[in-house]
This record gives sequence, structure tokens and C-alpha cells, in this order.
Amino acid sequence: MTQKAKKIICLALVACMVMTCFSACGSSDDSGSSSSGSSSSSTTSMPELNTTDDITISIMYWDDDVLFQGMKQAFEAEYSNITVELLPSTTGDIAQACSDYSAANTLPDCLWYVNEIDTPIYSGYWQDMTVYFENDSENDNLIKGIKEYKIGYFGTDYKFCTPMKWFPDVAWLNKQFFEDNSLDMPSTDWTWEEFETVIEEATMASANGRYGSKQSFGLTCAGGCYPVTWYCLAADDECIAEFGWNGSEYNMDNWAVALNKQHTYLQNGWLIDDNETYNPYQYINTTTAMASVYGEEVYAQDAGYVAVRCDKWWCWQYYWNNEDQGFIANNVIWVPYIQPHLSTTEGKTNISTMDMGGIGQSSSNPREAYEVLKYFDWGVEGWKEKIDLYTTWSTNEMTNAELRNKQIDCPTTLDDEVWNKFMACEWFPQEGDEYGRYEYFETIWTKLREKYWTALGATIIPGFSTWLSNIYQANDSEIERSILYEGADATQYVDDLEKSGKESYEERHEQILDLLSLIYG
Repeated sequence: MTQKAKKIICLALVACMVMTCFSACGSSDDSGSSSSGSSSSSTTSMPELNTTDDITISIMYWDDDVLFQGMKQAFEAEYSNITVELLPSTTGDIAQACSDYSAANTLPDCLWYVNEIDTPIYSGYWQDMTVYFENDSENDNLIKGIKEYKIGYFGTDYKFCTPMKWFPDVAWLNKQFFEDNSLDMPSTDWTWEEFETVIEEATMASANGRYGSKQSFGLTCAGGCYPVTWYCLAADDECIAEFGWNGSEYNMDNWAVALNKQHTYLQNGWLIDDNETYNPYQYINTTTAMASVYGEEVYAQDAGYVAVRCDKWWCWQYYWNNEDQGFIANNVIWVPYIQPHLSTTEGKTNISTMDMGGIGQSSSNPREAYEVLKYFDWGVEGWKEKIDLYTTWSTNEMTNAELRNKQIDCPTTLDDEVWNKFMACEWFPQEGDEYGRYEYFETIWTKLREKYWTALGATIIPGFSTWLSNIYQANDSEIERSILYEGADATQYVDDLEKSGKESYEERHEQILDLLSLIYG
């Protein structure tokens, strides 16, 4: 059987499942239950919510089980005819669980997915939610980027999914490091040029103050927060995702500049990373490697020997504000900075982690499923309840103190009341903070709401995860290894990567269009 024949059969099977679901969902009874599966072009108003018939809506998610117990109680109190069935999972298990549900044609009414979107959109996990999302006025007040970049549409006119959790990438600066080494804190509107000056000046073989003769470093990064990811957006206001993606193709020129810069940072000792296999440089940021430098097994940033750590927002709850980790006791005082941009650009768009979710293809009550999905994830009323639960909720399974150390994401709604409640949470520094952190948090709260936001490529670009695995990261990441650790010039890879990346996108995008054609004609 040819690949094309296999593709047509696969599409036909998915389309049959989708059309069966849409046929079941298209009916409307006298109670006002309406769940049209047709595209938004035929409906210009929000279908009515069924508020009379007893309905059960299942929602599949990960990690927030105790929090969701409280959300379930609150939702059911407001919508008395809807029972919410919680289907907790984990980030490691949810992909297999979705596959199993799909095979049995019993996908939950609402489901999240992690890391990549090729599988759920091509396998038909999500149904079209355009009519609900586009006719819900509350969605006009979301963080910039979700609607502007049509996140969850995948190059079509159909909204399949939307962000469930949002974790901005930020630069965490160790305020104490700057004070100990008589360095000025950079402007909170810093440019990439200022960022480079900071990491250069903070790299010292013989630092002042408490560091004695021990090595200090300007920069460490978590995966997804290295210059190769951040720089493309910092250097080009038209870029809306990784590798210079502009919505239809990749511009890899800035990717090449970024990797060549990253090589220079490593070579100069400004950046310390954790590659033990290929790293030819003197320092490696692992606990065992740092033992020979500091006399104890620690990560350099945890011991206070790093000025800047580029990482996710969740670090605040998991690490920096966790008393058990002992950062403050070790004089490591982290404050958040927005991602730097070139002085010649606006610095319009920043990158983040966005976990996606949508309405399950098997749902016979998609309008009601939309309401549950929204309440538990991005809706204003749901967020107010979520913050109240974060600050007061406790059960036999988990105390409030334990709950607050879960991955607390940032609101994707821009609602003032939600953000005021969020910013006032006790675990964020407040005015008068003894460590001088409040002014930095106050600044970044504003910037998070002003900037446009996008996500990692696998989350929003069809074909990206396939291209990443088969081309970019093939042969044990040979491309990046040759540039970062062997000194190859990144520009030599630009043309081939742009071509293969576009081909991967177009192939996957064509498959999506074929599926939509089978469904809608």
C-alpha cells in the first residue's frame, strides 16, 4: 500500500469519527441545548448553553487534581445541571491515555495535551471550537498573541485548541550577586546588547566579596531558554515562534546569528551549560563538575555564583520561593526580568510554554464542554475561584502550603480583578519586601500584560515536532553540536533547514486541510 493510500485511509477513518460526532452534536432540543459542529462561517452568535437537562462533562488534565476538586465544586454550584467528571493524569501519561481513549472512541469532553500538537490534530482528538471561541466576548481580553497569531488554528480558519496553562519565559537575575560584586542592576527595559554586557561583566575568575577566588558566571539557561530560542524573537518583530517562524515559513538567519553567539558565550566562559558529553570548555554546570570548583556538589546558580538564569515562570514556585530549597538563606535573591531584545527592534513578542487543550471529538455536548474547559483554564470566573483556592484551599490529600508549590501558571485573561488578586497572593513579594524584590515583580506584571506571547514550535506549528526529530535533532543533535562545541559556522545550515522546515510544515498542513475537506466538503 502506498503512503498516499495509507494517508487517505487514515484521513477517512478520522473524518468518519468526526462526522459521526458532528451529526450527533448538530441537534438542538427545546431546552436550548445547541452544539453545532459546523464551522464558524455559518454561525455568528454563541449557541445557547443547556441549563436544564442533566449533563455530565468529563475533563482530562494533569497535576492539579486537588485544585480541580475545588474547581469542580465551584462550577457545579454555579451550573446545577452539569456534573463534572475529573479524569486526572500526568504529563508523562496523558499522551498514551489520549491514544487509548481515541482508539475506543471515548475521548473525554475536554482534554489537554502536552508538548506537541501534530498527534492530536491529525488523529482527530479535538473538534472545531471556533463558533464558541470567536463568539465569546470574554476572549477579546486575553493576553496578546493568542488571537493575533491565531494560536490553536494551525494555519486554518478552525480553532482546534487554546492555551490551558501559560508559563512565560523570563530572565531571573540574582539581585544579591550584583550587590556583592558592585555591579549595577540593568534596566528592566534592557536590550540584548545590555544583556551581553551583563553576562560578560558578571563572569569573573576572582569575584569580589564573599566569592573569594571562586569562579562566577554571567549566564545559565534551562532548555528552551537558550539564546538559540530567545534571540530570533528579540531580533525580528515579524517572528512569532521558534527559528524565525513568521506564520508560513522559517527565516533562519537570526537562528544562525544566535547559535554563533551562543558558541561565543560558551567559548568566553560567559555561559555555563550542562552538556557533559561534547562540551570542550573548562566548566560544565552539573553538580559533580561544580564540586571541583566550589568544594561541594551544587549547581552554580543554586550556590549564588551566577548572575542571570534564563528559565520558565514556574521556577518561582518550585525553587526560588521554596523555603526548603534554601536560596534566600544562601543569599540567592532572584528577581524576574522580561526577555531582552535588540536595540533596533520593538521587542514585541516573547516566547513561553503554552499547554494546549480543546473539546474532545467524542463529546456530544460541545457547548457545555466549552464552558467547563473555559472555567477550568482561562475564564475570568474560573480564575477568580482558582486564586481563592490557591490561597485558602486544603483537603485531606493536600494542605494549602503544598498546593501553592504546584505549578501555578499566569492568567491568560487580562481581567484587572483577576490580575489584582493574582499579584496580591502571599507568595509573591509585596510592597515593603525586605529583599527589595517588589519593584521588579511590579514591573514584570505590567510587561507580561503588554507584550505579545507565543509558544514553542511543537505547540503551535504543524509538522514542527516531526522536523525537529527527523532533521534538526537527528544524529544526536549533530547540527547544534557542530556549531556550539566544534566551532562550525551556523550560516552553512540555513538554506537546507529553511527548506526542510517548510516542507515538513506544508506536508502536515496539507493533511489538516485534507481532513477538513473530508469533513466539511
